[in-house]
Amino acid sequence: MPILCDALEDNIAEIVGEWKRLTTKPPWATLTTSQWANHLPPLLHAMIDGVVCGTGSHDARRRVVEWAIRHGSSRRTLGLPLETIFEEYYQLRTATWHLLTTRAGAKLASGVVGEILRLDAAIGVATLASLRGYHRLEVEKTREWDQVIDDLVREWEHTSLTLAEGWERDSSSQTV
Repeated sequence: MPILCDALEDNIAEIVGEWKRLTTKPPWATLTTSQWANHLPPLLHAMIDGVVCGTGSHDARRRVVEWAIRHGSSRRTLGLPLETIFEEYYQLRTATWHLLTTRAGAKLASGVVGEILRLDAAIGVATLASLRGYHRLEVEKTREWDQVIDDLVREWEHTSLTLAEGWERDSSSQTV
C-alpha cells in the first residue's frame, strides 16, 4: 500500500500542517484560518485518494480539477496576486515530498517513486486548474465552463505517464 494511503486523513493533516508552516508569511499571514487552508484538505484528499490510492479514474481526476478551480477562484476573490497560487503549489509539493521521503527513509523504492510521480502529476494539473479558476470570469467570455473542466481532465488523461515495467503498485492501474 502506498505511504500516503496508509492513515490517509492523518497524512493529509500532516501535509497541511507542514504547508501551513511553510506559508506563515505574507500574503497568507493576513488571511483567516478558513481562508488560508480551506480548500487544501479536500483537494489533497481528492488527489491522494483518487490518483494515488485509487485507479485514477476520470471521475477522480475531475474532482481534483474541480477542487483546484474552487481554490483558484477563492484566491482571486480574496484579492491575492496570481503568483500566490504558484507559491502555494510549490509549498504543497515540498510538504508532500517531505512526508514521503521521511517515511520512506533511505529505501526510496520504485513504489514510493511511483507514488511521488502520480501525486506530482496531480499537483501540476491542480495548479493549472487553479489558474483557470483564478481567471474564470475571463475564460467564460470565450468558452463554456464545463468544457474548460472537461478539457483539463481530458488533457491530463491524454498526457498521463505509464510507469516503467517492473514498478510495483498495489492497484492494477499504473498510470500517473
